[in-house]
Amino acid sequence: MNKWSKLLDVTSPECKKTGNCCRFSSPSTPGVLLLKKAAENDEFARDYLSIFIPYSSLEDVRKLNERVVEKNLEVLQKQKCGKVNANNIVFYYCRFLADNNSCMIYEDRPSLCRDFPDSPFLVLAPGCAYQEWSDECKKKYAQLKEDIQKKKEELKNLKYQRKAVRLLNQLKRINNDEYKTAFILPSLNLVSPGTSWIKLY
Repeated sequence: MNKWSKLLDVTSPECKKTGNCCRFSSPSTPGVLLLKKAAENDEFARDYLSIFIPYSSLEDVRKLNERVVEKNLEVLQKQKCGKVNANNIVFYYCRFLADNNSCMIYEDRPSLCRDFPDSPFLVLAPGCAYQEWSDECKKKYAQLKEDIQKKKEELKNLKYQRKAVRLLNQLKRINNDEYKTAFILPSLNLVSPGTSWIKLY
């Protein structure tokens, strides 16, 4: 999260300790692929599955917090521009989340927890303190992209302007008499006796 806060100059909020990020986690990577990556020693997948346990069904999650499920579905539908099969979404809960929403391994928590949220584009649970941070980051990120695009256009225009200036200077040199040099060569009998060659540059 810090890299985004520093890049976009957005203040990091204080966690409200709702426990929702630990109780209703749903990574973008499908469950089967997550297992495969963990088997291949992918650090994120390995650490994630070492602390998070999947719910047995989506209905179990709905009973606990339907808003979380609906928000995830809504975001996925926007990302994929269409209907999403809810049965393909897997939610997890942290085995180290205490009843008072504190972390039982806080001092030794893995980097994926320390860095959360590592992106403002994560789906955050309703009521999360980082939602305002996420919204502000997205707003400033969009502005940054727009500014970069404008700079690119300015550089492109400047490039064309420089080319135009160089071309104009070349034309001026060509039209300027001082750049025209006449070379008068002595006549050669082999070519044309009594005449001269004249070349203009």
